[in-house]
This record gives sequence, structure tokens and C-alpha cells, in this order.
Amino acid sequence: MRVTVHKTLHFRVSALFLALLAVVAVGDFMWVNWSSQQPEWNEGEQQWLFNSREAEVDSLGSMITIDNSQSILTNYATTVSDYDFQLSYFDINGTVIATTHLFGSAQDQMTISTDLLNSMAAEDWDFNIYPVPAFLGAFENRILDVLVLQDGSYLVSCVLPMSTPDIDALEEENFDFFMWSIPLILLYAAIVGIVIMAWISRRIGKVKIDMAAFADGDLTHRSADGSSDDIGALSRGFNKMAGALEESIDKLKQSEEYRSMLTANISHDLRTPMASLRGWIETFAIRGATMDEDERQKHLDTITSNMDHLEGLIDRLFELTQLESGQIKFQMEEFPLEELAREVLGRFGDTAKRKSVALEFASDDNLPFIKADPMRIAQVLQNLTENALKFTEKGSITISLKTATGGILVEVTDTGTGIPSEDLPHIFERFFTADRSRTHKGTGLGLAIAHRIIVEHGSELTVASTEGKGTTFGFLLTTS
Repeated sequence: MRVTVHKTLHFRVSALFLALLAVVAVGDFMWVNWSSQQPEWNEGEQQWLFNSREAEVDSLGSMITIDNSQSILTNYATTVSDYDFQLSYFDINGTVIATTHLFGSAQDQMTISTDLLNSMAAEDWDFNIYPVPAFLGAFENRILDVLVLQDGSYLVSCVLPMSTPDIDALEEENFDFFMWSIPLILLYAAIVGIVIMAWISRRIGKVKIDMAAFADGDLTHRSADGSSDDIGALSRGFNKMAGALEESIDKLKQSEEYRSMLTANISHDLRTPMASLRGWIETFAIRGATMDEDERQKHLDTITSNMDHLEGLIDRLFELTQLESGQIKFQMEEFPLEELAREVLGRFGDTAKRKSVALEFASDDNLPFIKADPMRIAQVLQNLTENALKFTEKGSITISLKTATGGILVEVTDTGTGIPSEDLPHIFERFFTADRSRTHKGTGLGLAIAHRIIVEHGSELTVASTEGKGTTFGFLLTTS
């Protein structure tokens, strides 16, 4: 059997493990990226920036002039000395005059376009726009706010320029992060492995429970795992094996039941004819030498007749036992029932004539075909007609076919002696031999065989009888 790689358990477990590792890797990357973009606030810096800065800058703007700008900003520098923040004063020409943080003479010569400062002071200015894209660290790109004073000068708030990173510190930080990541990744891999193994063990455990239930005698128990991977294939293999074993066990049980029933039938039903045959043979052995030719021939004819009767009885016992144990397979086909019924009725023409019994046939027009085993249905009709002839003298036997709901109703009616009401519930029993219905006129197996055949066709053989007036057997056959 060809195995598709993507349906194997190895592929699925590996894919699941790699997918979970990928989720962790992406999550770790997003976390590192997010953490690197978060500012590191000094104590009180965030609170000052968002709550106090604007009011303090407005207050300074109302007091500052070109003459006192440096002293005011120098004093204010103590307030923001621990913050990454710078406040600078520019004159009306855009030249820096004073600042809270001094960075050498280059700061004193710094000039910014007044058009840019006026634009930044507008309410709709987007400070995310870099006015100097070529140099992202330029002063213009670090401006947070611009306040235009009454004399046309400017008070500019900005962040401090980025300092040169400490390479050794970064390497140490990265090494620490790496050392912390190793045990975390190993722990995660262990947890994922345990979860995956638990999932696999749980599925295998279910199959194990299913097998144990079957081994304990529940032959109908099957595994419910219908997945397409290796464990699913194992479950399907178990179900197939269990089905084959159950079928084999059923066949063994049927064979055992068949042997048991055959033994019971032979021991019960053969005892009477064997005893009769034994009596005739013993009589012939004792008195054969003293008998004349006619008497000797009579005894031999009787013995032969008993042998024929015994052979027929054995054949019927085998047939009934096979029917009851499911050994006989029915060959269902579509055929016209009317032709079959006429043929069966014609087989008893000579016997009926000798007994002065009229054989009649009645049928509705345009009957549909039935779906059944024609050989077995013919056997039923023959057994019922034969049984009717045994108990009918100078009367009539009629086979009638009538259209009924769900099929064709078949009835075999005679005007014979009838069956006592107390015997009616038992006439289809294998060992029933009521005196007025079957004793001395047959083995009684014909009705049992007919009843079993009709049951196998999904119907029921019924009987209605009035003692002294006659009997009607009926059954329904489904149409095709």
C-alpha cells in the first residue's frame, strides 16, 4: 500500500513541532522589536513630559526675553537635568540664543529656517514628517513643539541628540539575552514535546482500549479513530481484523449450531421410521422361510417403502437444518409468479385425479413480476399443495394470486378435513405431530420448511382453518 508522506504521523508531528517553534520565534521577534522601540524613561520623566511640560514652557515663554533668556533657561535646566529633553530659545531670525543644555560653540551658531519654525508652530503640523531626511539625527528632526512668543522669537522643545552607543554594553546585553533565551527555548521545546507525546499516547491509548474491549468478548466493538495518519491506519486495520474475526466466529457458531440441530433432528425424527423398519425386517427374518411368495413380496415392498420414506425424511431434515442455520443462500431474481404457480399445480394432476380432487387456479389480471428465489417459492407451493392433498378427499384445491398492498398475496386453499383450533399455533413447529393433521400421513417437515423459506423472503406464512371445512395457507411476496 502506497503511503502519502503528508499523511504520516512522523510528518504531522514534525510539522506541528516546527509550527509551534515558528510561533515562538515570531512572538519573540515581535516582543524584541516592540521592546526596542519603547523609550526608557527616567524617574518622573514620563509624568513631566505629558502633564507638566506644556504648562511650564508656556510659563517660561511669558517671562523670557533676549536679555534674560540664558539665565532663565540655565535655572530651568536644573528641572530637566535628568530628562532627555532640551529647551532652546531662538530669535526672530531663527538663531539659537540660549539653551538648557550646552554642547559647545556649534550650538551657539545653530540657525533654523523661520519658515520651518512657523510651520512647526501651526496646529496641523505633523512632527512625524522629517524635514531633513538625509540626516535623521538633525536638530529639526528632534523637535517636539514650537512656541512663538509675542516679540516673534521662538521657544523650541526637543529631545536630546542620540549619544554614541556603548558597544561593549550592547554586546554584554545581547549575551545576557542569549544566555536567558537558551533555557527558555529548551523549556519550551520540552513542554511542546511533552504535549505532542501526550496527544499521541492518548490516541494510541484509545486504540489499546478498543482492542482490550474486543479481546474481553465484545466482538462488535470497533475503534472510532478515522484520521488518515498512521494511528488512523492502525485503527482501520484493527476494525478490519475484528470484522473478519467476528465473521469467522459467527460461521463457527453457525456450524456448531448446525451440527447440534442436525443431531437433535436425526435422533428425534428418525426414531419412529427406524423402529418401524426394524420391526418389518425382524419379522421377515423370523418368518421369511415360512412365507409364501405373495406375503414375502408384500414384506419386501413394505421394507422398500419404509427405506424410501426414511431417505426422504433424511433429505428434509438436512434441508430444514440448513435453512435454520443459514447454510442455504437464496438466489433472488425477478420472474412471473403466475407461470410458476400453474406449473407446480400441474405436477399433482394424476394424484388429484385418483382422489377425485379438483385442482383450480385463480389470478388477478396483469400481475407484476415478483423478486424472490423461484426454486424455493416453487418448493413452498409444492409442499402446501402436497399437504392439502393428504387431507382432502373428493374436494378441491385452489391456488390464488391476488394484488395486495406491497406485493402479491398467494393463497393455497383446500376443502379437506381442516385443522383443530388447538393445533393451529403449533403446526409450523419442527417436532409437532398432531394426530389429525400429520400422523401417518407424513413427516410434518414440509410445513416447517415452507414457513422457514417464506420467513427468509421477509414475509410470514399464515394459516386459517375450520375443522371439517378446509384450510387456507397464505403469504405475501414483494414485487420487483
